[in-house]
Amino acid sequence: MAGSPSFAQPDLQTALDFVNTAELERGRPVDHLDTTRAALDWLHEHAGMDAGGVPESTAVRARIVRARTAFRELWDAAVEGRPPDDVALRTINRVLRHQSQLQLQPSRHDRPAAGCGLVKLHTGD
Repeated sequence: MAGSPSFAQPDLQTALDFVNTAELERGRPVDHLDTTRAALDWLHEHAGMDAGGVPESTAVRARIVRARTAFRELWDAAVEGRPPDDVALRTINRVLRHQSQLQLQPSRHDRPAAGCGLVKLHTGD
């Protein structure tokens, strides 16, 4: 459609950039998503999320920060070769359910260091 913004599909780099919106600068923690508006603007600019109608509340920002923390846990688990925390998996799966029919599942017990993978949810079709 002419005049509509075109956004790239979020990818691994976008996920890493999202995780790194909380970082250390000169040994001090810095949160680049320190307000709900900053978080919504970042998600719009980098992930193409339409934030229209999303209230600027502390509850919304808290959900975004929980998602970022869960992504950080998944990233760290993959780097460290360990299974991710169950709470992080549940949090990411809640995020995924908003826009997809995908879900993260932990690796099989015979491959505990393999992390997790995306699977398509059964929708009855």
